[in-house]
Amino acid sequence: MIVIFFILLLFIVILQLKIDVSEKKEILVVLLVILIWNLLWLVLVQAELFYKGVYTYGSDANYYYNEFLRCLGNARPFYTAMHSRLAPLYVLFGTFILKTSPNLSSVWIKLSNILLIEVIFVLIYFWMRTYIKRTSLIINLLFFFGLNGIITWTVLRELKDIFFVFLVIINLSGLDYLLKKGKSLQAILFTGLMIYLQFNVRMFAVAIPLVILFIYILVWRKSIKRNLYYLLGAFVILILLFEHKRIAWFYTGFIYYAGRFREPLTLLGSSSITQILIAPFRFLIGPGPIRALEESEVFVVTTNMGNILIFLGSILWWIILPILFMVFVFDFKFIFRNLYFFATPIFIALMYSIMYLGTGDTRLRATTYILFIPAICKYLEYLVDNKPKKLVLTQYIISSMFVWFFSILLSILTT
Repeated sequence: MIVIFFILLLFIVILQLKIDVSEKKEILVVLLVILIWNLLWLVLVQAELFYKGVYTYGSDANYYYNEFLRCLGNARPFYTAMHSRLAPLYVLFGTFILKTSPNLSSVWIKLSNILLIEVIFVLIYFWMRTYIKRTSLIINLLFFFGLNGIITWTVLRELKDIFFVFLVIINLSGLDYLLKKGKSLQAILFTGLMIYLQFNVRMFAVAIPLVILFIYILVWRKSIKRNLYYLLGAFVILILLFEHKRIAWFYTGFIYYAGRFREPLTLLGSSSITQILIAPFRFLIGPGPIRALEESEVFVVTTNMGNILIFLGSILWWIILPILFMVFVFDFKFIFRNLYFFATPIFIALMYSIMYLGTGDTRLRATTYILFIPAICKYLEYLVDNKPKKLVLTQYIISSMFVWFFSILLSILTT
């Protein structure tokens, strides 16, 4: 029941915010539609799982659900959760959700993910309002991504991915807020907290807060107080002294995953260089609408509702892909001028690409889709304000033809 309470609380908080009434109405309507969309698919997914005689979506979800139950069966459930061999912080989150729910159904975990995606969109909205004048652009983009089937599918998988994105968005918006206020010491302490939290959800995420801090300093170095550099130096030394075991764990785990998924690519040969070069494209392209229909030939865990969601989500993502192509080809300098928004999703996409050579679970792609929202939002406003509509349309058509042809070709060659 606590999940429903927090969803209601979120809407009440938004209603109390001092923003334009029409703007408030827009964001509330979008959040409500996304909420209803996710709840409808939750009913459909649960009905199919019930028909199949299972209660969790796939083996990974089953591992985590059993871990939640194991922790609840212990005399000290939260202490046990934080010492889990899985993602301790997410296990703690799931254990808390089930502990405060009327029963131990995995539906409550799915509902908590639905809550988190709502909160993520709210955080993105208020963060980007400080950078973008066209607030309707942010709202429309959130609506577009909120109805993306791949993101919905990830929300309903009851896994840690949405929780991970939640932490990264807090990291990005929180650090931005602190350094704009000139709070250097608090920013360093905040980064240390983010390292601890994100590492306890995803192993390689130990590097993400440092990447975010480094990029912020790189982009806005002229307006940053000098004491931040001294604090950062001391902070890095402390990490090397006290967190060397975690760094070593990150390195060995990264090498393990990078080697584990190096299967030869049909028709393209088994060259590791070729694989690494192709991997980021395979990852960003995703399964695509065509391969989404191949079901068990593409996905380890498959359901009819899941396949439909991935098919619908792939179509929406392939509408966005040409826009990313445009910024990399026609407006590459724009990326460097707005590196704070682009660096994190690019870094995470590269990490997943190297670890899985572009063949990672579709839910991993959903994390980068969400994290690309601020960057795409900035670029769309740039296009609206600085380029003629005919030129933008022409570039989009050219980009679409190239991207869709290349995506279909790559999907065929790497099957």
